[in-house]
Amino acid sequence: MSNSTINGFPSQKKALSQKNEAWRKQCIDYAETQSSIFSEGVRQSKRQKYLNYQLYNGFIDMDDLELVLNPHETIASYMPDKIPHYPIAAPKIDLLVGEELNRRFEYKVVVSNPDAISEKEEKKAGLWKEKIMELVKKAGDKDAQQATLQKFDKYLKFEWQDIKELTATNILRHYSEKQHFKHIFNDCFKDYNLAAEEIIQCDIISNEPTMYKLNPLNVHTIRSGGSNWIQDSDLIIIEDYWNPGRVVDHFYDELKPSQIKLIEENFVGNTASPDKHQGNIHNEPTLFVNTEGGDVNDYINLAESNGHNFGNFYDTNGNLRILRVYWRSFRKVLKVKYYDEDGNTQYDYFPETYKVNEDKGEEGTIQWINEMWEGTKIGDDIYLQMRPKPIQYSDINNPSKCHAGIIGYVNSTNQFKSVSTMDRMKQYQYLYDVEKDRLNKALAKYLGPLLELDLASMPENWQMDKWLHFAYANGIAVKDSFKEGNKGASIGKLAANIPQNGRVINLEMGNYIQNKINFLEYIKNDMSQIIGISPQREGAISNRETVGGVERSVNQSSHITEQLFAKHELFKAKALECFLQTAKVSFKTGNKKLQYVLGDESIAMLEVDDSFADGCYDILISFNDKYQKLESVMQELAQAGIQNDKMDFSTLMSIYMSNSLSETRRAIELKEESKAEKESKQFEAEQETRRMESQSKMKIEAEKVANEDKLNLRDNEYKYLIAQLQAKASERGEYDEDGILVAQDVDRKKLEIELKKLQQEDEHHDDDIEVEKMKVAASKSKAKSK
Repeated sequence: MSNSTINGFPSQKKALSQKNEAWRKQCIDYAETQSSIFSEGVRQSKRQKYLNYQLYNGFIDMDDLELVLNPHETIASYMPDKIPHYPIAAPKIDLLVGEELNRRFEYKVVVSNPDAISEKEEKKAGLWKEKIMELVKKAGDKDAQQATLQKFDKYLKFEWQDIKELTATNILRHYSEKQHFKHIFNDCFKDYNLAAEEIIQCDIISNEPTMYKLNPLNVHTIRSGGSNWIQDSDLIIIEDYWNPGRVVDHFYDELKPSQIKLIEENFVGNTASPDKHQGNIHNEPTLFVNTEGGDVNDYINLAESNGHNFGNFYDTNGNLRILRVYWRSFRKVLKVKYYDEDGNTQYDYFPETYKVNEDKGEEGTIQWINEMWEGTKIGDDIYLQMRPKPIQYSDINNPSKCHAGIIGYVNSTNQFKSVSTMDRMKQYQYLYDVEKDRLNKALAKYLGPLLELDLASMPENWQMDKWLHFAYANGIAVKDSFKEGNKGASIGKLAANIPQNGRVINLEMGNYIQNKINFLEYIKNDMSQIIGISPQREGAISNRETVGGVERSVNQSSHITEQLFAKHELFKAKALECFLQTAKVSFKTGNKKLQYVLGDESIAMLEVDDSFADGCYDILISFNDKYQKLESVMQELAQAGIQNDKMDFSTLMSIYMSNSLSETRRAIELKEESKAEKESKQFEAEQETRRMESQSKMKIEAEKVANEDKLNLRDNEYKYLIAQLQAKASERGEYDEDGILVAQDVDRKKLEIELKKLQQEDEHHDDDIEVEKMKVAASKSKAKSK
């Protein structure tokens, strides 16, 4: 088979004019001979992957079970013909898949091409300049300005993205919700645990970038070089069976009317063209021949050399075989050396038909670089899309590097055959099924202690069922001692005279059954240790275990399986990079408007322009489990934060609804900053209130002192006026009953006016004091409300 793989494929080092239709069909026809029976390199055989899927879905292949439990064929009678399946491995697969579904995937989009990086640096420098100028214009505290600059530097390092990066991030958000990337990746992770590989394909369908999962059973690779990545293979074949309606929907702009008519007439259910395709009806078991042995490979090589076609053009339900082929070919180009306006040497690549302009100093060198081609074969005679792939998924730093838009990872170590989680559990699953079957048979055989019954002791005319009825219903073993025997030496004798054997027979099956139960428990525990999933991680916790012991067991189990999630996240990052490259080509046709969902479930609009297609993008991720631990700690501390007024419900909801831990951190930081600012304003308001209270008290005290001085002055003036009036009265000798001169009414009126004036001033002063007290009380109330 290896010789066929190397020598059977048409030569790829040809000029474009030589790659005619006949050459393209030869490439597809060669790929057809390799489908369904062969995948080289580190990948498992199709049969092995198929058996793993069958085992997960509840079906046992008895031949595979015998291969595991009886590899030397020394105890053939030991193997049962058919046994039921008890899927103890499926819950462990489901546990890993469920954890992946709830696991956060933290990534960040960054531009990688030099032009975009330079543009990004210029934008950052401009933002710094604007910020510094803003602070210069606002003269203020130096410490506050320094804190502002540190905060701005942190923003630029960890959060700021230029317009291209932000656009790419929002595009991923939009299509992640629209095409359900989370569930696509989750299904891929299930494939990874069952078949040791996960594969997706990115393409443009109806002018939309699209990502979808591929079935590892239908993807075949040739010349992978022992790489763990499917996209590194020179030849990738995808064989599937589609209903005619889907075929027309997918290739409606490629199919000719005559080809659509052929699909309608020749492929209709079980009656589809038996003469033309006789012997090629799709039969699953024939696809999974064991290709590990040399004899089988030699037979396949011989059959292929004689022109035998192993492909099946339709199945029994009338579905068409669709063969999609992607291969790495060579492209002849000219590497042109020229000089720019500044006289610097530059290089660029042009098609082979380019005419070098020697008058401008150009120099051309012929080079052969890789180019991905594609082709589709429907049935056995409809060829479509035989061309260079519209999207080359190339590298800006290496024009020869390209792939077919098919991203896949194979769980292999040092180029050995891949091993899945199901492969590690398969032997235990088979052993459990066999032992469980033996236990069930033992339980069926075990009837408890049996009483030996001599039929001569039964009453006459009694049947066995009647005797058993009394034994079961009433617990009475009925016996007729006077029954006469009918045969043999007992003729004419009493049954009582015949020796009786009423002994009890105990089959002693209890110990055997208990041993089987213990052995089944041992199998499950050993399986858990092999794959690193402890019973505590599955939720099985005994009442004797401590909280710390359970937590340690779960953490250790997580460390064992963490590498599965890390490799899967690397696969997801490459898949997203591939999708962004697909979106770049899709959006080249013009501006496009999209809408995406933010972390708080609000909807934002996005308009994608031509500048997005000019960038190259990388996805940066973090592989450690600190995010998972942090998320767990945050969930535990959330209730305490709410109780201690460190967090409110809106912040808690933002944390749980956010898709990114960085967004969660930013939400908490903003809440903390808002709270600190509010506390600072409240502290300033309280300080201002205390200052106003102090000023009011000082004013009241000063007015009180002034009032006392004024009262003293009034008393002195009053006493002085009285003394004057008394002096005048004493001179005239005319006094009234108060001791004041009666004739001096004018002086008396003056005295009364002065007294009223002093009294009014006292009352006005008291009103001013009450107003000041009311102002102080109002300021205190306002400070408390803040």
